[in-house]
Amino acid sequence: MHIIKSILLSAIVLSATLCSAQNAHLKSVRHEVTSSHRQKKDKVKRDIPLANRDFTHFEAGMAIMTMPNLMDDFNSGLHFGVTRACNLARGKSPFFFQFGIEYNVVFNTIQTDGEVWSEKLGNVALPVSLLYRSELPRDVFMDVYFGPNFRFNSVGECKANGKCIDYFEDLCARGYQFGLNVGLSFKFPRFSVNYRFNPDLSDYYDAEELHQEDSRYDPKAQSKTHYHFLSLGYTF
Repeated sequence: MHIIKSILLSAIVLSATLCSAQNAHLKSVRHEVTSSHRQKKDKVKRDIPLANRDFTHFEAGMAIMTMPNLMDDFNSGLHFGVTRACNLARGKSPFFFQFGIEYNVVFNTIQTDGEVWSEKLGNVALPVSLLYRSELPRDVFMDVYFGPNFRFNSVGECKANGKCIDYFEDLCARGYQFGLNVGLSFKFPRFSVNYRFNPDLSDYYDAEELHQEDSRYDPKAQSKTHYHFLSLGYTF
């Protein structure tokens, strides 16, 4: 009986040793495969010129909004946005497909009938663009892009002395506008200086609906907004 127990114990120890060795071998193989894959991926990335690599870009700066057909002055405020650009030929082309999301908020002070009103407009926009990159000396890139812009108006109000005019409820402001996104950026290559122009092709106010509620308003009045952005950015 003692001999049988010794044989069983030896078999268990041998089995555990073999399993441990096998697990160590599998871990080693898995590490080699992962390391090899990572090295190949890094090599592919290194083989792509810096100018043609996909990138993510964050920008923040000043926003200016005008409404040429209704306003003589302008609203000013802040602009924040992040975009992602993907090379159309996997690193072999100067053309990129760019898409992003941004938040804009602008303010103005309006004086009428002896009262001073504080105006605030805010929106979230989804710009989509075709980007062309040109490589300048000393690793400086110039990006030119153009495409559609989808704007979702979230804030529209004017306040004075405890009174508040909600543009959506009281002036038939639209929650959605469609327009264009045109821009120019200089990247160095991580930091950047950017200018963008967003002319909306649809009106901010629904003039016909506003006219139905108050006949004093012109049903054909245009209220297209134009946004200008000047910002600094960082590219990942």
